[in-house]
Amino acid sequence: MRNQTIKEIVGRVSASEHYTIFIVGDSITEGARATSDEATYTAVFARGLAERFKKEDRRVLRYDGKRHPTPNAELLPLLSYGEPVCVQEGTRGVLTVVRSGIGGNTIQRMLNRKNDFIGKEINGRAADLYIIMVGINDALSCDASKFVTPEGFRQNLDKLLDELEGGNPQADVILMTPTYNDTGKRPASHLEPYATEMQAAAKERFIPVIDQHRLWMEHLVVDGENYGQGDWLSGVTGDSCHPSDKGHEAIAKEMLRCLFEESAL
Repeated sequence: MRNQTIKEIVGRVSASEHYTIFIVGDSITEGARATSDEATYTAVFARGLAERFKKEDRRVLRYDGKRHPTPNAELLPLLSYGEPVCVQEGTRGVLTVVRSGIGGNTIQRMLNRKNDFIGKEINGRAADLYIIMVGINDALSCDASKFVTPEGFRQNLDKLLDELEGGNPQADVILMTPTYNDTGKRPASHLEPYATEMQAAAKERFIPVIDQHRLWMEHLVVDGENYGQGDWLSGVTGDSCHPSDKGHEAIAKEMLRCLFEESAL
């Protein structure tokens, strides 16, 4: 896996005639609680990319991963990526965004379905960039089938990064820390050690990080509505992690900010 900065990655997106981005994650990436596919953070992100490259006349396509229609679907690879959604017409190359999320995914479950994204070709092209957001299910101490310690999380993350390097060594990688899954009754977060381990792994491998966890913790209002996250969470009782449409929009805006504003500084 080559050393990289976000500025260098953006340069390759801009310079490449064709460029494919796989966004890999759990139920938040899959779009749980979003009102439609168009409201997911991957869709908002794709529209943001389209706007950025409109003057360059870039065509932008989006593919949305589809689950198997079975009760054990969260343990299986994706059924398919469906038909392409045209986000923007254009004549100068194709920028493709692929949504590869399955609810309940931990890093280990991502490894179990690695063929969904490592070496997977969409329109004849494998990933040029992986954006990976994971950690909420790994930290779920109430579920023994998913939970790992922060140290175990780091070990599994290293395994995933090794698989990415071996399976697609020319691809770029950006990691995103997990967003939020707490009661909102205190300013501390049980996800913090997992975010810290991700930051450490990224630093060691010279991989950029988009710190979504920091964004959500800065938005937290202790004892506030919807587990302290207000209109960023779905508002469904008992659901302290799945974003509303506004929460999805916030995730996408942070991705775009880090790519196109922070990297320009």
